[in-house]
Amino acid sequence: MAVESQWWKEPLVISTIVIATASAIYTVFSILLWRVTARYTKTTEKMFEASHRPFIGVEKIDITDEPGNNRLTVVARLTNFGSFPANRLLLSWNLTVNGAPLLPGPSEGRATVLFPRVAFKIQHPITGPTYTAVTQSPAALEFSIDARYQGVEGREYRSQQRYLYNRELKTFDVLEGQST
Repeated sequence: MAVESQWWKEPLVISTIVIATASAIYTVFSILLWRVTARYTKTTEKMFEASHRPFIGVEKIDITDEPGNNRLTVVARLTNFGSFPANRLLLSWNLTVNGAPLLPGPSEGRATVLFPRVAFKIQHPITGPTYTAVTQSPAALEFSIDARYQGVEGREYRSQQRYLYNRELKTFDVLEGQST
């Protein structure tokens, strides 16, 4: 009479199956954990970058009226609100009355560095018939600015904003803006 082998009852076989199953489960969990860790690392990098970068924006826009000289002066104060310097800052700005530019083309500043919490001023006079149009008629005076700059690591950033002059309050109201 032949003796049947019951290999599945052998302790060595059972322990090998348990170890192989546990290893497979451990491998699956390790892969899933690695994926989650990679996502958290990306999120942490984005948070670090968002808090450790330059951020150029318009702090305020003043307008001074000198009626005796038929002159308005628009002064925009830009500030780096970020925590790192803005390198290679290039500014382009324009003033328009009823959509017609006051300047022949957008005025551009030279490339410069703007350190955190430091302001940069842009000013432009409005005189002659344009002064009369802005102060005595319902003409729409707009100020727009486009700032392009780099962070310490060389990444490119951009901030664009448009403002409309409010005659009653003698302030500029934000029309639109975006930053990248």
